[in-house]
Amino acid sequence: MNAVVSESLQIVGDELAVTLNEARVALEQFAEGEGGPNILDRCVNMLHTVRGVLRMTETYGASLLAEEMEATCLYLARARDQASDEAIESLSRAAVQLPAYVERILQGGRDIPLVLLPLLNDLRAARGKPLLSESTLLLLNVFGSEDDGPALPAFEPSGEDLADLCRKLRPRFQLALLGLIKGEGPERSLVQMAEILGRLERASSRPEGRKLWWVAGGIAESLRDGKLETSVSLKRLMGQVDREIKRLLSIGEERFAAQPPRELINNLLYYVARVTEPNPRVLEIRDAFNLGELVPATEQVEAVRESLAAPSMKLMHTVAEAIREDLARVKDVL
Repeated sequence: MNAVVSESLQIVGDELAVTLNEARVALEQFAEGEGGPNILDRCVNMLHTVRGVLRMTETYGASLLAEEMEATCLYLARARDQASDEAIESLSRAAVQLPAYVERILQGGRDIPLVLLPLLNDLRAARGKPLLSESTLLLLNVFGSEDDGPALPAFEPSGEDLADLCRKLRPRFQLALLGLIKGEGPERSLVQMAEILGRLERASSRPEGRKLWWVAGGIAESLRDGKLETSVSLKRLMGQVDREIKRLLSIGEERFAAQPPRELINNLLYYVARVTEPNPRVLEIRDAFNLGELVPATEQVEAVRESLAAPSMKLMHTVAEAIREDLARVKDVL
């Protein structure tokens, strides 16, 4: 996958680099109070083009950064004289780091959206928007294509009617969830939740809809076995699983399978990747979603962030060339 992304980028690499450089120069002019009243409109158009190219080549992390930069430019264009220094400073840093990030992928590096999280959230905070979470960015590529992710292990459905089963089991699931939230017999509650999710999984005739019960069951088992720490976030996610049971009751299995809760599955997968001493189900989920490759080590993320913060080779060459030209002019004057 990484080689395909890099090869796709190589095809449009030169044009992309030129557009990114022009956008960076235009943003610098705006930051310095130069370039005229339409400079931000030019930036928006260029960043929109960049975002489209990056999305087309499935470079999701860079595409998301270009999208946030475009939104911040529009915010500054509307603010005009009341533009915040925070937004301008974040946008300036992004203008330097986006080309460096793309250059790194062109050289064979992985697209790791999590690396960009601090910068993305700085841009969003400057506009007063909600911050992104690690779980959203870690698994940005899981459902990046039009399909619904990896296939599940083959199995024979139990033959039970899923909607009827949801109707019967939802009250029990809610009682178990309430016990988990209140901390009243959480071990017993988790045993019951894992059992219910297992029955829903076995009753599902459509693999697209079965993914949620499969992944949520892995979480319930890991919490039950003490391999995951019970947190407020996980309690909320299991509450969302309950709402999905209700949604299936309302729309039926066919429509549920056609509209799987991708964001919820993504958030649950983030915790699947964090399970210590995984059981066989969790190992199967990790393999199916390729979590070992998608979820990088903390040290790797920090190393890439440091490399992006440092000046890129292209930028150093540009600066060196500018210094040589300045020295030449000084020499001529002397």
